[in-house]
Amino acid sequence: MDTFFLKFNRYFEYPVYIIFIFIYPFLFIRYGLDYTDGPFTYMGYAGHGFEYFNVAFLSVLIGSWWENIFGDSIISFRIFATLLNIISIIIPVFFLLRNDYILKIKLRYLALAVIFSTTFNSYILNYDTISLFFLSLTATGFLLYLRDGGYLLLLLAGVLTALVASARLPSIVVIFPVMSVLCFQIYSKKLSARDGIVLTGCYIITSVAVFLLLRKLFITAGTSSPQLGATHSLFNVLKSDLRDGIILFEMMAVLSLLALIYNKLRTFSLSANYIRVILSIIIVLYFRVRIIPPAYNWNISLFYSAIILWILLVLLYDSYHKNNQDDIAVYLFCIMLGFVPALGSDTGLLKLSTGYIFLMPILLYKFRYILLRKEDVINIRLLVLLVIGLSIFNKAGLGKTYEDKPINQLTAEVDHKKLKWIKTSRERKDQIESIISKVNKLRESDPHSDFMFYGSKAYLFTYLTDSKIPYSTPFYMTYYGKEDEQRMSNYLFENSAKPYVFLIFDYPDKPVDMDGYLIAESLKKHGYNLTYSGLNYQIYAIHNK
Repeated sequence: MDTFFLKFNRYFEYPVYIIFIFIYPFLFIRYGLDYTDGPFTYMGYAGHGFEYFNVAFLSVLIGSWWENIFGDSIISFRIFATLLNIISIIIPVFFLLRNDYILKIKLRYLALAVIFSTTFNSYILNYDTISLFFLSLTATGFLLYLRDGGYLLLLLAGVLTALVASARLPSIVVIFPVMSVLCFQIYSKKLSARDGIVLTGCYIITSVAVFLLLRKLFITAGTSSPQLGATHSLFNVLKSDLRDGIILFEMMAVLSLLALIYNKLRTFSLSANYIRVILSIIIVLYFRVRIIPPAYNWNISLFYSAIILWILLVLLYDSYHKNNQDDIAVYLFCIMLGFVPALGSDTGLLKLSTGYIFLMPILLYKFRYILLRKEDVINIRLLVLLVIGLSIFNKAGLGKTYEDKPINQLTAEVDHKKLKWIKTSRERKDQIESIISKVNKLRESDPHSDFMFYGSKAYLFTYLTDSKIPYSTPFYMTYYGKEDEQRMSNYLFENSAKPYVFLIFDYPDKPVDMDGYLIAESLKKHGYNLTYSGLNYQIYAIHNK
């Protein structure tokens, strides 16, 4: 075993790490097509005539700038999203470990973090991806302050906090971990009340001032934020967080149990290889039964979060045992920071992992200083290799994609310049091309025609046809809600153009019942008739169209 590691370290380690950091993330970038997220929602608002999306206006601006320079194709946005993801992981390593010249170890942990992030990364350029980039900068700036001190670094952290909030408003909660650790630092170092007020005041005033300045510069008067309450109710958010919190606790308990089993097995007269086989079987079975099955790589995301949180607690305990106040402050900040991307989201703790992934290389780097026997180090490396192998198998072998079929079933490419290079299912290709064909024919017969695409799966078609988002709306546009019916009615009453209305009901993979919904009644009241039914979509037009 030692000989194997020596040969690997000597000949293959550097190339393997470089491949996994800079090449592996792009291998799956072409596969899968989602209808409900990405540039055709948050990035598309500014480019298609909609008001600035106030809760994420900086993300909209950055997406628009990228579109103006590199084009508005899905592949272009995915390349940008993947680059941002890699850069967000590299930034803390570059700045926080800049004085450490052990390049091989830094590359090792960078590669590990990139592999983990790629497992569930859907390559979507939205406010989550862009705010993560600024969150990485903010965390790095504040950790530099905790290490080196100085008001300039604290002011920098304040400026970066404003950028995080401008990219995704709920991420303004990053203020709380920063303030909590500042207060802990003031208490542990017994600073005076004056010094404490100056420290916290510098950060808060800078963050608020820069945030308000950015809004003043980039948000025009009279714009309004989308009505997010319908899908982001506090009850639903807390319910989802509690559900995932229980699963997260279970996974951390399993990790602790594995450590206990390992320590117990070492007391028996078993060879190291037997112990590794036993633990590997347990891990593989746990992955197969509990981690891999759920959709969207949900439990994999939670499992990676559990690993990092578990390591953080180990490091925190070690620092507390040594009474190292500076390290305690660092690990407390990191524990709280991981929750920032998940707060305000209706996807439970799914995004918890994104808050921890960019810290992974730093934490693992620190973790290596925990005293371990040589055999334990080898076992941990083998465990990591096993988890990496399962992660790669889940992505490449099982071929999971975000809201689309497995990779081996994605053989079709839609004939549209914005979807060039993107592979999807045959059913989605047929539906998309059918709708685009109908739009083109209607435009040929009536060059001044307008179009409205309605439904939770409608954003893609607004993006592909260069149409306008009809009105400020929740992320999901339902067919049965009274509120949605009234909003549709108001829109049609105020719109003199009388657009063609395309109702997009669902993904085409599974046909749905398209009858008996309130939205159709609202259309009929305004003189609309059903003119065409296609693959999970319908077209309504006014009588004289």
